[in-house]
Amino acid sequence: MNTDNKIHICIALFCTLMLITTTLTAQVREWEIDKAKKREQAKKEALDANLLHLQNKWKVKVAHGRWYFSLPSNDELAGFPKNMGAWEITGSWHFKERWLAELSVGFHLRRNIPARPDIAAVIAGQNFNIEGSGGAFVPISAGLQYYFTQKKFRPLVGISTGVVPVMFRYLFAEGNIINGIKKTENKFSDKTIFGNINSGFDYRLSERFSFGVNAEYNFSGSYSKSIGGYSKYKGILINAGLAILF
Repeated sequence: MNTDNKIHICIALFCTLMLITTTLTAQVREWEIDKAKKREQAKKEALDANLLHLQNKWKVKVAHGRWYFSLPSNDELAGFPKNMGAWEITGSWHFKERWLAELSVGFHLRRNIPARPDIAAVIAGQNFNIEGSGGAFVPISAGLQYYFTQKKFRPLVGISTGVVPVMFRYLFAEGNIINGIKKTENKFSDKTIFGNINSGFDYRLSERFSFGVNAEYNFSGSYSKSIGGYSKYKGILINAGLAILF
């Protein structure tokens, strides 16, 4: 083999090697670009799955917590306690990425059921007295909430206003079966306008469920008279609940 043929063979091998190297480099680069695109797409899909406004604009939430009056009671014996259990049902709509409109109904229920008198003592004609009471606040409100982030964990603040009807019943009975039993019963209901400011967070558990914690400060006008020891619906509500998204 002469020198010219050797040179031609070397040139051919070099060109072939360069072609293979260039092709492999381009392929690796395409793979890396494709991987990067897939990673970005996965991130976007994960973020989209956690955004209510993209897939689930509506949600219904059921929450339970405690209501704490911020005013002193003027009837500790037969009135509402200083704090009481509270249920809340909320329907809401994400009309913007970070904004939510909601309508909620709450139930703060309390029953003071007295112990039953001894039957034998009643039959024997002994005196007895029974005192009991019960009532409920039912706040109904509409408001707005703002989310600070668009991820799984979303802190929020909000405001709302509405009306809070209240119902209260008081019963007192005393006497005996020989001389008769005197019964006193008072029923009262009223309503007033109220507002609240609230803060909390939502955490997206899955595509269809989220968990939330909320704290509210509520304030209202006065009722026409004190109900269960309180003249206003004023205090703090703290609750936690589960929401269904659709």
